[in-house]
Amino acid sequence: MSSGQARDLAESNSQLGVQPSARPMKLFFIHEVDWLRKVVFEVHDFPELMSIRRHRVFVLDFPESGGSSWRAVVRSQQSRAWSGSRVQLISSPVFLGPTLGRWLSTIWALPSVINIVRRLKPDVIVSYAVPTFGWQALIAARLLKIPLLYRAIDASSELRPGLHRRLVRCAEVAMCRFSDRISTHNAALRQRCIGSGANPEKVEILIPGVDLAHMCPGPPDEVLAQSIGIKTGDKILLFMGTLFGFAQLDHLIYQLLSVLRADPKLKLLIIGDGEAAHELKELIERESISGQVIMVGQIEYEHLPRYLRLGTVGLLPFAPAVISHNALPNKVLQYLACGLPSVSIRLDGLTSIVPDDAGVIYVENLSQLSLRAVSLIYDSDELTRQRNHAITFSRGNLNWVEKITEFENMLISMLKQ
Repeated sequence: MSSGQARDLAESNSQLGVQPSARPMKLFFIHEVDWLRKVVFEVHDFPELMSIRRHRVFVLDFPESGGSSWRAVVRSQQSRAWSGSRVQLISSPVFLGPTLGRWLSTIWALPSVINIVRRLKPDVIVSYAVPTFGWQALIAARLLKIPLLYRAIDASSELRPGLHRRLVRCAEVAMCRFSDRISTHNAALRQRCIGSGANPEKVEILIPGVDLAHMCPGPPDEVLAQSIGIKTGDKILLFMGTLFGFAQLDHLIYQLLSVLRADPKLKLLIIGDGEAAHELKELIERESISGQVIMVGQIEYEHLPRYLRLGTVGLLPFAPAVISHNALPNKVLQYLACGLPSVSIRLDGLTSIVPDDAGVIYVENLSQLSLRAVSLIYDSDELTRQRNHAITFSRGNLNWVEKITEFENMLISMLKQ
């Protein structure tokens, strides 16, 4: 490690309040997303924070841009979320395009993952992966007698259509039944894991934290606001996240059309990109509301708080379904950390960790969400009250120091078994 890297590491430790571990481990995190392209969230936080604690951390990812490589590729050490972290990234073999390539990688992953694990000899494997690398990692862990923690963060099979769903469901059940330990982030997903065959005594809930020094309240950046068409005095409804179809943003826009046209100072800011982006842009153009519904695309993590602070009320319009009930929308935690009062459709996973009076107002459907959000945005006293609730909750419940210590202790306990 160079002197400059050492300074970065010391600065990061000081900022976070994290101390070097008394029990350094070699850890292998297995993902099935593209580490460098995926929006920053806990799949980056946990490995990088463990590296700050002086554990040796390796990450296997899937390069979603496709390509052609029959061997895993060791990349330079990476840091996406935390200054001073040093994560050794290993990209899996890829074949042809991302869709066909993922199918082929699933088959080729078994010998590839076994070979990597045999070479690395990690103390613990942590798998976020399910169909692409997850069950293969389970086999490698059993063969090489290495404990494996499955970090379940969504109902994986619900993300895939048709036949894919059935196959992924089989992999999901295998991860739940045969992993040495399971960690998840909400009560609804814990119950799903247990219903999939997991031993209830081995399934623990660990809510991820938020970088409270980065995601924090502050005044809006007037220069940034003006650059995207927001004027002083505008009231901003804000959505941030991947533009999935189940986010219902098209229906939300239709719900808001009349109030948007009645008040030029009311605007909807959409931060993110995804499958629904093209359809949303067409809708905005068709309804001639481009001056009031502003899409800025995906924003780099380092700049994200500046955009969140432009909002007056945060929105989570996800349709109630298996996938959304079992998810933990990280965006809501980031809204709260930035002091952004929010309105959300009631989802089992979210309500199990963010209670009422914590800065989130829960409603039952999209119609209620649009009405409640518009009502809130014009009520300055209620906005202040909900903002204070959000800040209090995030400071008391989302500190990463406590979270990463709990995560480390979980991994150490697996070594003792």
